Parts: sequence; C-alpha cells; structure tokens
Amino acid sequence: MQTWSDLFPNDLVEDLGLETPEARSEYFLDLWLEWESTSIKLRKRNMPSMYARYGDWQAREEVLSFARKHDLKEFWDFQVRGEEIRFKDENNALLFRLTL
Repeated sequence: MQTWSDLFPNDLVEDLGLETPEARSEYFLDLWLEWESTSIKLRKRNMPSMYARYGDWQAREEVLSFARKHDLKEFWDFQVRGEEIRFKDENNALLFRLTL
C-alpha cells in the first residue's frame, strides 16, 4: 500500500506549490481535463445492485494491478474517477485498452 509521501513526494509538492488540499485538487482536476483524449470507460459488471460496490472495487483493483506492473503512479500518470480512467501518456492508455 502506498503512503502519503509515495503519492505526493514533498519536493515535488513544494516545487509545484501543492501544499494545501485545495491546490492539489485544482492541479489534479486540471490534469484530468487535460488527459481527456486518453479516457477509457471501465467495463461494468453484470451484478445485482447489492454487489455494485464490489464491482467498482474489482475494476479499481484491475487498474491498480496494471499500474503496479508498469510502474505508474496514481494521480501523476493516471487517474480513476467513477467508471473512467485517464492516462497521462497515450501509449499507456492504448496498452491498458488491450488488457480489457
């Protein structure tokens, strides 16, 4: 499991001026919007509604497994929001599409 300093290295956070939660939120939202061309909808599971949260968790685990395998850092190289993932790099987005 990643720690806070793994996700947000102090030197990088300070260089980018991301010390506050508001600054981080704005910065990563801008990246999310910038990466629109690499958007991929995560596949939905055919499960009863009572298991919907499990399906979301399972899809997220697939994403995190892919990220670990390719040494990608959450927030900086990819972001997951709801049923969508976006990548910084189009090559990683293509590679991820091939795994679906």
